[in-house]
Amino acid sequence: MKKVYFILISLILMLIGCSTNISTDPIIEEKQSDDFKLVINTDKGVYKTGETIEIESYLEYLGEEEIQLNQEPIITIIIRNKENGSIIKQVDFDNVKTTMEKGEKFSQNLVDFNLEKGEYELFVQMSPTTVGRTTYSLNTIPRILKVK
Repeated sequence: MKKVYFILISLILMLIGCSTNISTDPIIEEKQSDDFKLVINTDKGVYKTGETIEIESYLEYLGEEEIQLNQEPIITIIIRNKENGSIIKQVDFDNVKTTMEKGEKFSQNLVDFNLEKGEYELFVQMSPTTVGRTTYSLNTIPRILKVK
């Protein structure tokens, strides 16, 4: 009987320990279409309340030759409350132009901000833009960012 109690208590303690762990696994999400790659990432997927959050995002051109975009794309980082869908933070890239060379990136970083306890969807989206006759519109899949 003592063994049963010992095993039961051990299991409960393991479950409590697992549920309070803060994950150090980063969030990395990318979407590639032809010569473009859109990326968003954080250094981890779970933060403690009050902990500083940093997010990096970029659009990279992978093609060989310089290209001319018909218009500057609007590229936006979005943080949305998972529970009710409200947008918590929305930031447009501020270094976008109409030409890109091989390996060039348009990027935006969000640094030194905090979120309240909860679950959030993190993603980046790009408005449609045209190169020659081809139109590109990229969006990453929303990833869950947790604050405990």
